[in-house]
Amino acid sequence: MIALAIEFSSVESVRAVIDNALSTVGLPTATAAKLGNDRDTVQVRRILGKVANDKKWFKTIERGERLAALIGPHLCAVSDKPLSIGVAAMRKWVDGK
Repeated sequence: MIALAIEFSSVESVRAVIDNALSTVGLPTATAAKLGNDRDTVQVRRILGKVANDKKWFKTIERGERLAALIGPHLCAVSDKPLSIGVAAMRKWVDGK
């Protein structure tokens, strides 16, 4: 998702926003500590989700479709998680089920 946000914005912009959000909660910045598997925590994911929402990185149809193409194939692997449950509920509503 970060790579997609960078494509829609710029490396500098995305890095600055993420660094600011991480620094605010006392975590090492993305610049100071690369975003790798060791940074894959619930807290960092929530911060990235909030930043993506605040900055509207995926709030156009094209960007939403690209994000869905990136995430969609992996939803079955996290079927018990809030994102997958929410998408399934929305699908049911859209399909009238």
